[in-house]
Amino acid sequence: MWLTVDEVVELGRSRRRVLLKVASGEWKSRESERRGRNGKRLVEVELASLPTDLQRLYLQQSTPSGPVAPAESEVSGVEDTTARLQAALVKLSIEERDALVVEAQRLAELVGRYEMITPKRQLNPGTGKHEFVPAVLALCEEARCTSAVILTKEPSRGDAPSPHTLDGWMRKIKAEGMLAFIRNAPAPKKEYDGRRAAISPDAVAWVNANWRSYPNPRHLFKALQKRARRERWVIPSESWVYRLYRALPKTVRVATFDGQKAYVSKCAPHVPRDVSDCDALQVICGDHSQRDVTVTLKDGSIARPWLTLWQDIRTGLLWGWHLDLVPSSFTAGMAYADGVRNYGAQPLSRPDSNYFSHVYTDQGRDYKSKNWDGQVIAVHQAAMRIEGGLEVLRTQRRIGFLGELDLKHILARGYNAREKPVERVHKDISDWEQNTFAAEFCGRDAKNKPDRWRDAYAQHQRFVKGKRSESPFMALEDYREALAGFIHEYNTSEHERVTLGGARVVPVEEYRRLYTTRYEIAEEALALLLMKAVRRKVGKNGVEPFRRGQAYLHESMSLWKGKDVEVRYTENDYSRVWVVLPDAKICEAQLVSRSPFLTPNKQTMKMVAEAAAHERKVIRDFNFITMSRIRGESVEDRVAALIEPEQVEAVAEQQAVAGGASGPARVQRMTRMDGRKLRAVTTRQVTASEVASVHGDAEMFDAPDRSRVREFDYDD
Repeated sequence: MWLTVDEVVELGRSRRRVLLKVASGEWKSRESERRGRNGKRLVEVELASLPTDLQRLYLQQSTPSGPVAPAESEVSGVEDTTARLQAALVKLSIEERDALVVEAQRLAELVGRYEMITPKRQLNPGTGKHEFVPAVLALCEEARCTSAVILTKEPSRGDAPSPHTLDGWMRKIKAEGMLAFIRNAPAPKKEYDGRRAAISPDAVAWVNANWRSYPNPRHLFKALQKRARRERWVIPSESWVYRLYRALPKTVRVATFDGQKAYVSKCAPHVPRDVSDCDALQVICGDHSQRDVTVTLKDGSIARPWLTLWQDIRTGLLWGWHLDLVPSSFTAGMAYADGVRNYGAQPLSRPDSNYFSHVYTDQGRDYKSKNWDGQVIAVHQAAMRIEGGLEVLRTQRRIGFLGELDLKHILARGYNAREKPVERVHKDISDWEQNTFAAEFCGRDAKNKPDRWRDAYAQHQRFVKGKRSESPFMALEDYREALAGFIHEYNTSEHERVTLGGARVVPVEEYRRLYTTRYEIAEEALALLLMKAVRRKVGKNGVEPFRRGQAYLHESMSLWKGKDVEVRYTENDYSRVWVVLPDAKICEAQLVSRSPFLTPNKQTMKMVAEAAAHERKVIRDFNFITMSRIRGESVEDRVAALIEPEQVEAVAEQQAVAGGASGPARVQRMTRMDGRKLRAVTTRQVTASEVASVHGDAEMFDAPDRSRVREFDYDD
């Protein structure tokens, strides 16, 4: 009688000892015709060659003395298998149940035939691997299910199973019987879910109170682990804490770890706007942006320019723009002036009709500065008493670009790019720069620079050291010219406007359709509005707007010494300033340079001498009572005295040209900067009779917003 190695091991000997006895020849062995899972022949040991105690033990096990009752575990296993089989079949319909039983019986008979095949795999000389024999492969094809009832619910049974599946069925059918071919019913849920993590209540309270201080799950777990050792808490693993971090809602994660700025930009809800109720240029949106290109300046250095842009939110028109090296309130004003020159000014505000023009910006300091939003200064104005006589009134006046043009200021919420539509234009410009400029495009992130830009920067360093004739980066003027072409193409191209219900419009055409009345601002008045303004008191040598001893003088300021006046200046030229006197006149004051002691400055001495002579003349010719202070002077006389001959001739010439031309109505938007300028008058004076004979053109009132308005007040 021959026993396999596994049967000998079951008698109480280790496999290693059995193999050593067989190898030494002490126990007689042979190779059986049966093969194992690896395809090799099984080794068998002769029972007679074994020790006497092993032979006696084997015979006792193989021939029991009486009937042996099944073990309690075996009975319970059979009952459990039967219960699972019944649970799997009870949920099916009778038709499905019968079909599954027939299919299970067929597969069980097929698996029995598979078990009888010996050997199941043979060595393939070509590949050097053991492959299943054709009889096994034929059984796989035969195992395909053909029942339409089963295939309707489980179409995968129509495929041929692999030989490994047959081998698995063979082992599984011995333990589970027919259940091996029927899908089991889901196991009942336990009352206690073992997947829940065990954590102490005090640890939960500590985590809820401190997790916001740890943006990384590992840092939180390390701190929790350290505290748990001291407090003897039960805590879960680090992977459990990591999964909690992954499950955080995006709004909570961004607001807690990235800050309020990131939350407003990425997650905060915003009110969707519809701009169909706005007129053309009624609301313009402005912002600064540093461009994503590197340009070369005249001195050979490189920089990233800043673009200040104004966009009309109704038409989408890029109204005005200005390119500079640094953003400021001055660049915002220059971009605004560019829009006024090219497309006209914003419509006039009509407070009686609750109609106002607006500018829409963020809360940057450039748009909230005194030069832009304005500042309040105290000025002295001459006025007449009702009962007669003259008095000087001290009043307050707000001076600033928005106040001068009577514009309302809308401030966007902080750090929310979706608030302002001009932000999308900046993104479009960045896309255009990336597709247009190869070497100059420096990337949209300060940390990530394109490789071509790095190579160009290395070449520029060689240019700085004199080893290269020119820089690979383009000049600032070349970029300005290219940007002007992009803005023109943008204004003349079709765009989809979400704020207009998804309509597709061309900005320039929409602007021409809606902007029927063109409002214009005089170039000189616009230049004065863009200047910075301060309040100073008139002294002996005029005003000192910057520092003590640096005075600016004009002879017309002699009547207002000791009074507060408004001084406007530009940082590009400190040789002169413009002074707005209390009587609404504007004078250009020149710098009074200090004169050396030994070699006097003739120009300074001449300027002071002329001012002194003018003051002597004023003192000598001053009249205590003038005709403009009594009731004998008519309104026509007072208006004629204010109108300058040059303006009358210019208006007459414009009316003559406009009489034979057709087009949109034009309105000259006048501010107090359009007041009387102090300069020599060489032509004839306007008389009161000429003013009385002037008649208004009633046709200009036919169209809305076409009234001529003069926005400064007459002081006398």
